[in-house]
Amino acid sequence: MVLIAKHALFKCCILVLLSICVVQDMPKTLKKRIDKTLKGHFDTELVQMEPIIIPEDLSNKLPESFLTERLFRLINDDNELGYAYVGKAPSLSEYFDFMVIFNRDLMVVHSKVLIYREDYGGEIGSKRWLRQFEGASPGQAFIINHDIMAISGATISVNAMTLAINELLDCFKTLSENNVL
Repeated sequence: MVLIAKHALFKCCILVLLSICVVQDMPKTLKKRIDKTLKGHFDTELVQMEPIIIPEDLSNKLPESFLTERLFRLINDDNELGYAYVGKAPSLSEYFDFMVIFNRDLMVVHSKVLIYREDYGGEIGSKRWLRQFEGASPGQAFIINHDIMAISGATISVNAMTLAINELLDCFKTLSENNVL
């Protein structure tokens, strides 16, 4: 029994250290915006981001664009709040960083463009446009001009964000089916 307790404590310590390392490896500006988004969405400053370890055999089945080290379980006082994914998507000549928050039932409850690095197309960061993804569940796919509004002057960014969300939902379906989430 003592051995099991020590193993659980060891595992907990490793996860905390891994969480600190993964989150600290992100640029400071990105980390600040992640923290601000989580604080605003959950109305608390005490949201821990615990990295989710994806087995290598399963990781190889996911698209290359899926950043496995940027998938987190969100926890507050030992209560699981849901999941977060911090991704990157291409715009015209740069990438933009975004975050998607899922509830425990794996439904999208919030999405945010954290850092947009282009002069044009930043309209995809508007709350109104991003709200279109709320309520989505794993395996669902969005189609521009059908489910998602196009934005004049932001065609590349709209396509990139929609594709990124569709791929993320497919990855969540795979991870859920394999009991990772």
